[in-house]
Amino acid sequence: MGDVIFVARRLASLRSRHPAVDPGVVLTPEGVKNLKPEPGEPAFMPDTQSRGCRVRRDIEETHALISNLPGLYGNGSILYLEANQIASVMGAVQALIPTAISTASVARLKLRPGS
Repeated sequence: MGDVIFVARRLASLRSRHPAVDPGVVLTPEGVKNLKPEPGEPAFMPDTQSRGCRVRRDIEETHALISNLPGLYGNGSILYLEANQIASVMGAVQALIPTAISTASVARLKLRPGS
């Protein structure tokens, strides 16, 4: 099998069946949980949305989880893009698509010999 990309809401159950998964970060219905936080890292990043306010109901903060795992049987890789909200899934996709801005930013981050 070659490379595979899964893009959808709540793929955690599918990702958990991957034989190489030792989840350090998981998506829950409430947000993203860091099971093994390093010093200074949050243990939980909640998804929030305004409720009951007509004027500001479109304000929300949601998170996406991007997992890049080795492919089954040692071939290729499997990329999972998952979130609780479709907007977050789309944000994850956009974060991975090279743009003129991201390409220029990465070019500035490279060291002199191109490494």
